[in-house]
Parts: sequence; structure tokens; C-alpha cells
Amino acid sequence: MTKSDLDESQKFTQNYFLENLQKSYNFWHGIYDDSPINVPLVWKKALDSNSAFLKQVQEAWNVNAKESEEDLQKFLKTWSDSIKEKNFEKAIKSTSQYWTDFSESQTKFNVKVLKMLEEYWKNIQDKNIE
Repeated sequence: MTKSDLDESQKFTQNYFLENLQKSYNFWHGIYDDSPINVPLVWKKALDSNSAFLKQVQEAWNVNAKESEEDLQKFLKTWSDSIKEKNFEKAIKSTSQYWTDFSESQTKFNVKVLKMLEEYWKNIQDKNIE
């Protein structure tokens, strides 16, 4: 694999992650604007209380290096603060230290977790409506 191939792969990985961060920002920022919630607490409960969700996260952690768990926690803490920003550009500036050097597997893992957290929240809201 040439350096050019690596650069293209890294650009794809970052673009993929940015697209998914934008979706996550749009989702959570809208929720926070409507009714400020303790996002880290919601995410912690998602990780701790839902056995199927926790199993998926643990499977992802087993696939990645042990530090992925710590990286994820740092990223989610920073991201939960970032979604309060007025726009996406400001939000990603404060989190860029956590994702600019992500490998492809770390990127896929973190995107998967962001999607699972969103799905968890939607399921809770659906249950509250019922």
C-alpha cells in the first residue's frame, strides 16, 4: 500500500466519521435544545443498563485494543459537551483531538456506538409514549 493509498484511506475514514458526527450532532443537539438533558448520564445508562446494548459494546471492545474503551469514554464525554455548541463546526473543533488519528476500526467502532446510543434513546422515548 502506497502513502497515497494511506492518505486516501485516512481521508475516507475522516469523512465517514464527520458525516456520522454531523448526524449525531443534529440528533442530540435538537434534543438538548428542546429540553436540556444530562446526555452523559443517558449514555452511561445506555451502556450500563441495557444488556443487549452492553454486549454489543463489549464485543466491539474485544475486537479493538483495550484503550478503545478509555478512548470511547473520553470521546463521549467531550462529544456530550460539544453537542451543546451552537453549530457543528464549533462542536467538532473541541473533539478533533479524539478522532483525527482514529484508525479505520476505531472509526467504525465509534460510529457504531453513536448509532447504538441514538437507537437506545429512541427506544426509551417510544416506551415512554406507550
